Amino acid sequence: MPANGPISGKGLRRWLLACGLVLLAGAANAADTRPDGGMPAKPDENADARPSLMKLSSGLTGDIVHDRESTALFGFEYRAGPELERLWIRPSLGILATMDAAVYGWLGLNVDLPMGPVVLTLSTSAGVYGEGDGQDLGSLFVARNGAEIAWEFESRARLGVGFHYYSNYGTGSSDPGISALTLVYALPLRPVSR
Repeated sequence: MPANGPISGKGLRRWLLACGLVLLAGAANAADTRPDGGMPAKPDENADARPSLMKLSSGLTGDIVHDRESTALFGFEYRAGPELERLWIRPSLGILATMDAAVYGWLGLNVDLPMGPVVLTLSTSAGVYGEGDGQDLGSLFVARNGAEIAWEFESRARLGVGFHYYSNYGTGSSDPGISALTLVYALPLRPVSR
């Protein structure tokens, strides 16, 4: 793999590892605990609306059908809470990076379909893609469509898997498209004020 991109493969791996550790430390610090440092507090019984989420994801991206190599990815996403919900649709903002220095940032829309403790989330997004040393997707502008299925715990944290497809849908010089399979962990964010 060539190392002439903005970040070499070894440097990117270190950067991704450092970012992952920082985000995990922040997520652990943001856990909802009692003021006395005891066990996590139970969610507000009157809060039926699902909160804003800070979502961390890690997985593989590539395409076996076209015999392309897969690479690891790491992503971060903010999903808005009930204050921005319109007709069950919530906006999101995210960024991901792959081990071969590809980067994708997006704005999206999400719909949660709860089925007891299991939540199916459908999403569509549009964003900007930089290939780095990775897959050329034929355009700077790329759409991301997919779904996640996750177990929602009593604290409103979620753990699940996601599948997304990235493509310029025929608007670029070529349209190879790639897919991504990820493990997803989402932390609920408390409102700034009540």
